[in-house]
Amino acid sequence: MNLPIENYGLGYTLTLIILLLLTGCEKLQYPIGRDTAHAFGDGRYQIFHSSGPSLELCDVAENKLLIFDMQKWVKTKNNIYVISLDNSKKIYTILNIKENTLEKYENFYDIPLVYINEFHKLDYKIKQRSGASK
Repeated sequence: MNLPIENYGLGYTLTLIILLLLTGCEKLQYPIGRDTAHAFGDGRYQIFHSSGPSLELCDVAENKLLIFDMQKWVKTKNNIYVISLDNSKKIYTILNIKENTLEKYENFYDIPLVYINEFHKLDYKIKQRSGASK
């Protein structure tokens, strides 16, 4: 007996189920690619696997790479907070997926106070992963 899961592969099926759960089963306006790790809202913003272990955040509607070499990220209700690297320098990014706005900060102390707590949590996770102490 051929089950649909055998036709598509377990990885594909699990990825599809996870994406549906993450997006609340809403209809996506933008297609999900095979390298898509996460999609947000109507699928406009997607995190892709790039070559190597790093991730990229793209605006599929504009066909534009927003962030390369993502080190850590977290999504809250309307925002995606990202710490990435650009020539070994940390870049702090806030993407508001509801308002379609993107803010980037090269200096941690330039980040508005309302957002700083999310970046503290992300930065601590990066230090834990690398074995550095605070």
